[in-house]
Amino acid sequence: AQPAGDAERAYRAGTGLLNRGLNDLAADEYRAFLLDHPDHPKAPSARYGLAVCLVRMNNFTQAAAELDRIPPDASFEFLPDALQLRAQCCLSLSDAAGAVTRLKALLRNHPDFASADAAAALLGEAQYSTGAAADASQTLAALLEKHPSSPSAERAAYLLALCEAALGRDTAAVARLSQWQATYPSSPLAPHAALTRAQCLHRAGDSDGALTQYAKVLETGNPAVVPDAMLGKAQLLRAAGRIDAAVELLVDLREQSPTAPVLP
Repeated sequence: AQPAGDAERAYRAGTGLLNRGLNDLAADEYRAFLLDHPDHPKAPSARYGLAVCLVRMNNFTQAAAELDRIPPDASFEFLPDALQLRAQCCLSLSDAAGAVTRLKALLRNHPDFASADAAAALLGEAQYSTGAAADASQTLAALLEKHPSSPSAERAAYLLALCEAALGRDTAAVARLSQWQATYPSSPLAPHAALTRAQCLHRAGDSDGALTQYAKVLETGNPAVVPDAMLGKAQLLRAAGRIDAAVELLVDLREQSPTAPVLP
């Protein structure tokens, strides 16, 4: 084993590389530190740092394994952050239920930690992913009331609107999405919000409003939302008796997205 001073230097080297975004090099340093000093007081922090590196490199399975090696009774500066990162790994590995369980425990045991707002937003997202839209709605509404200026507020407010839609409250979802679009017009989520608003208007029976929103979605040219907007608009055109326009739009849809659904 290395002397204590060497151990501290090895730990600081890994952390310095991590802070500079040199994730692969930092991971190597942390692994070497943990191999030589598995029982060092900094070992839990080093394992958390290694997991951060692995998450940044999209290696969620290995990151989760490293986090699971932190003793459950460990007491170190980054414990709440490590617990939150483990929940993020669950979500990335399609284990939303596991994320819900871990995040509830985190917020119960560490309600005032620095990133509690981000953890609550993650909990709401995980609950929504499991189909528990009512629970997600409560979680996200409480977050936005307690932390209206949180960096997580943008995504949380969008997810809250999705919850309203999932619960069949399309009019409420439209109202939330309208406010969201006015607040976050340049968000990367804006095209998705516009599509969801159009679909809610469509289901609520506001054909004119839905056509207007579908048109705005089509103007974005975003391939992630345009096919659904084309299909929704074609449905409304057909319902209005504008068969030729609907067929023309569906032909365009099939050319752009050969695997897209067609009208029944």
